[in-house]
Amino acid sequence: MHLRIKHVEKALGVIFTMFIVFTIFSFISTETMLYVGNAIEYKLGIHSNIDVEKVRSFILAISSGVLGSAIVAMIFYINEYNSEKREKILKIVRENNKLQKIYREIPFLEHEGEYYKLERLYYLEYLDNKRKRKSNEAIDKFVQTVPRKMKPKIREYNKKIREIESFKHRNKLKEVLENHPEIRKRRFSEDVIEVEQKLKDILVKYDMYIDKMMESIKTLKGYDYEELKLCVEEYESVFNFSKAKKRKILKFFNPEIKEIKRIYPYALNEKVSSEIIANRIYTIHKRLVKKIDAHMQNIEDINKSGERSEALGLFLLFQNEIYGTDIKYIPKVNPEIEIQYVYNILNMCVDNLQWILFGELSNRYEYQSQEYYVRKGESVEYGSMTKIIEMEGKTAYGDIYRK
Repeated sequence: MHLRIKHVEKALGVIFTMFIVFTIFSFISTETMLYVGNAIEYKLGIHSNIDVEKVRSFILAISSGVLGSAIVAMIFYINEYNSEKREKILKIVRENNKLQKIYREIPFLEHEGEYYKLERLYYLEYLDNKRKRKSNEAIDKFVQTVPRKMKPKIREYNKKIREIESFKHRNKLKEVLENHPEIRKRRFSEDVIEVEQKLKDILVKYDMYIDKMMESIKTLKGYDYEELKLCVEEYESVFNFSKAKKRKILKFFNPEIKEIKRIYPYALNEKVSSEIIANRIYTIHKRLVKKIDAHMQNIEDINKSGERSEALGLFLLFQNEIYGTDIKYIPKVNPEIEIQYVYNILNMCVDNLQWILFGELSNRYEYQSQEYYVRKGESVEYGSMTKIIEMEGKTAYGDIYRK
């Protein structure tokens, strides 16, 4: 694209020069031309009988020919630039969409509030008890390997170093679940899950969350960002956004919209171009991976209880960068009913930036709100994950040959 822009710039330079020459020799008088010609001959110390009108005709013929050719060349170069520009934008869009698919698979775990804090403490206590159990088993195995005479002393010593399992948070959580059966209500029915089963489901939920988050992180870290990087580096815009275009963008991406600063943080008086938007898309993707790399250096094996506990805290930190929560009311049904929903901030940001970039081709801008990126609800019941699946009736059961 850089070469195409250079060609356009050179063609514009030739057009401007030839236009000035053509204009001057079209309107300059014969007397002025004679005066200028005599002055040049005097300076050079020569004398000639050249017809100034013939000189005028010659220069006009040459300049008009070059001007016409330069205009044709510039149109050709602009078409080539626009064609390559379209190709680069579509490549950036395709790569951006691939990453958005990965982000949609990143799990979400509710963790705000006292109840979820208690759930988390119960899970961490469970992991710590697993570690203690393994440590105690190792001690017992060691006792079996020593000579019989030494066993009484070693057993006595082992009583002092054995770790005692704790059920403090499990008991607290069990009490809460017993006193609040609404917490144990199933997602798609009025049935209530037994307390012991609910405690097991909570452990399964956290295990599934950690495993799936680790899988998503491995996918992101192993993703080849080189294609997106090359597309962004090769993409180049000729002009910054005009004030009229920035007003048009700000009409849809209003500064008062929640989270808009994450998407389009530019004011009307700032220099912005489609090149800056393309770079912002790539930068956001890379910042997430760099942040993950920076925090995950000590996590090698999440099957170890200690590292699994640490990973949970880190995963919730990453989750806060990816997901947001909000509350909506349904005034037509019941204005007092609150619906809390989870939406993917990351996809909302890069997808809307993509719409701004695509506006270079369509000249249309469209803001996709939080509701477009809402994550469907899910829960663990009786050891299995349940999800809300939405599908249009004619998609599932309609005739595929319908008109």
